[in-house]
Amino acid sequence: MVVDEDTGRVRRVLANTGPLDPPAVLGFVDPKTVLVWAGDANGFGILAWTWDTGEFRLVSRLTRVAVGSLSLT
Repeated sequence: MVVDEDTGRVRRVLANTGPLDPPAVLGFVDPKTVLVWAGDANGFGILAWTWDTGEFRLVSRLTRVAVGSLSLT
């Protein structure tokens, strides 16, 4: 959930409403882009969610047995 600090108003929500595993926030790429780990029984992906626009971009697709490591500089 993204909330306006000044007003307390909710600006955008990332919610799981289906059978997928709950998304997990991994960290921030920049102040408006969040890395999200999301998936289902068939595999996972790391997505970049730009909360200001609501846009998603696939960063990496992984299977359940994969081990991922990520470093941002």
